[in-house]
Amino acid sequence: MFDVGANAMTNFPHTDEPRNEDRAEEKLQYTIKGIERRSVDLMRSAAKQDGMKIGAWVSRRMREAAQASLDGRDSSYSKDITSASHDSSKELLDAIRALSQEIEAVKENQRLLISGLIAAKD
Repeated sequence: MFDVGANAMTNFPHTDEPRNEDRAEEKLQYTIKGIERRSVDLMRSAAKQDGMKIGAWVSRRMREAAQASLDGRDSSYSKDITSASHDSSKELLDAIRALSQEIEAVKENQRLLISGLIAAKD
């Protein structure tokens, strides 16, 4: 169940199915709050497209993302952040270089003006 609300995650100890130690994975019911409605809609569409129930689809995707993170593999999220950070740093450096060039041009114009004023005075 997805509850779009405050950021929290609560584990409900009951299961929809009887406990069985021979089962590969036990299913627990969780409520994850703070998920954007658009994200839930996208997950539902993706699950439907894959022919899966949303709970199974979300569980699989969350497990894959968690395992990739634990294995140190880049996730698309971390790539996006790294790329955005790199792009922002490059843009910032370019802006600093442009401002430095403008300051040098202003200083040169001041020198020329002062030299012109001094020459006109003499």
